[in-house]
Formats: sequence, structure tokens, C-alpha cells
Amino acid sequence: MIRSLWTVDEVKLRLGDAAKTLKSLPLPHRGKPRRGYGSGWPEIVRDAKEAYGWYPQRNFSVVPPAKEIEKMEETLKWLFWISKEELPIVWARSSGMTWRRLEDIDGRSRPTIKAIYDLGVATIQTNLNRETVHAVNTKK
Repeated sequence: MIRSLWTVDEVKLRLGDAAKTLKSLPLPHRGKPRRGYGSGWPEIVRDAKEAYGWYPQRNFSVVPPAKEIEKMEETLKWLFWISKEELPIVWARSSGMTWRRLEDIDGRSRPTIKAIYDLGVATIQTNLNRETVHAVNTKK
């Protein structure tokens, strides 16, 4: 089945899904990458409070399915197509950051930031459509 051309809304939705999937992945051990080799054994109980559950319960997140992770990885590769100026803005918006917060961080006006965002998404869309057309032409 041949895929139709990508729209801007589809690209935005896919970037948003990728950001959501990335956020739902579990953090490494204690929020930091492990150094060297890790262990599959549970941590050692060092005092009675730890042994009897006096510390707050930790929430465990559900790991997204493998298909969602694969889609996220494919989508993250798209970010290589946009400039260094567009990248943080496109990713921040895809992650759900508000325009107001972006203005505070970036220091530029909302219309300027929105123009940069739109340009970044349009660049991704153009490259995706170029790949789609190329794939259709090579199958003939």
C-alpha cells in the first residue's frame, strides 16, 4: 500500500506522540545512567525503615509497546533535517511547552518563535514527502 503525502498536522501529531513516548520511558537507575556494569539484584536494605516500607511508595510507569518506541525512534531521526535554531523550538512545542514559556526561555516574540516552529515542521514535511515520492517512483 502506498502512503499518501504527509500533512503538517500529521507531522505535528507524530512529533507529539514521540515526545509523549519518550517521556513515558522509565528513567535509568536513580535517574542517571549507570557506570560500568549493573546488577539485576535488588538493592540492599540498609536500615529497618527501608525493610518495613516507611518510605513513600514509588510509582512505576508502564513501558510503551515496542511499536511506539520504534515510531518514536524513526520520528526522532526527522529532527536531523532541521536547523539548530529550529530544533529546540520544534521539540519544546512537541513536548507540550506553551508559547508563553517558550517566549520567556528564548527571549523572542511569539510570532517569531511560531514562524521558526512552522518552518521547522514544514522542512520535516517536505523531506518526508520527498522520501514518499521517491519510494513511489522507485517501485514503478
